Amino acid sequence: MHHHFIDRYARQDSVVHRLDARTKLVIALVYSGFVVSVSRYDLAPLVPLAVLPFAWVTLGRIPWPFVARQILVCSPFILTLAVFNPLFDHSVQRVVLLGRPVEVAGGVLVAANLVFKFLLGVTCLIALSSTTRFDQILAAMRWFHVPQILVMQMHFLYRYLFELIGQSQELLRARSARDLGGLTLRRRMQSSAGMVGVLFVRSYESAGKVFQAMQARLYDGRIPAAQSLAFGRSDLAAVALAAAYLAFCYGSAR
Repeated sequence: MHHHFIDRYARQDSVVHRLDARTKLVIALVYSGFVVSVSRYDLAPLVPLAVLPFAWVTLGRIPWPFVARQILVCSPFILTLAVFNPLFDHSVQRVVLLGRPVEVAGGVLVAANLVFKFLLGVTCLIALSSTTRFDQILAAMRWFHVPQILVMQMHFLYRYLFELIGQSQELLRARSARDLGGLTLRRRMQSSAGMVGVLFVRSYESAGKVFQAMQARLYDGRIPAAQSLAFGRSDLAAVALAAAYLAFCYGSAR
């Protein structure tokens, strides 16, 4: 597994890719705030909010099958909450459906609201990460004075998580090559425990080597971005358009 698994489309060229990372980060955060602020029993205000992530993915030329796969990876936890929510919320809510008031179980409304918010929020985050290189996102976070320790931890997590996953896959391939699928469940669990120990030792050794390399290069806690941030007219137009769109969504919700 490599960085290509997450940001495989971040280095494309489109009208969205060319926007400044700070512009896209602010739009994504403000949009997420709007989505979260919708009442848990309301569904209608979420409908117009679907325009922004749809337009973002489309203009960024991100394949929708890729977006769907990423959503499925994140969906089990939210779907579990949505399925069990009607068991805890037994209220009855009156909603207007096709111009007529209808009584609907509150738990069902909350479950649908939760799933809808999840789809909108995750799609927006996928659009952000697929149209902005990760180093540019970190540079934008530093520009907004996000605590340096948090930015540094995110960078190291992004950089070395793939190495850890790669070592795990090597251990799994080595075990598969030796047992040919003939191990019992108990033996597999025992071997898995040993693999976790080996992986911990390898990770500890790799961390020591990385620390020594960082010291040799006089690392001061800052990771330089490949390109400098530049706010232009297109960014100003994008901010104005997003502000008008969110203002419209807010007005329609009221």
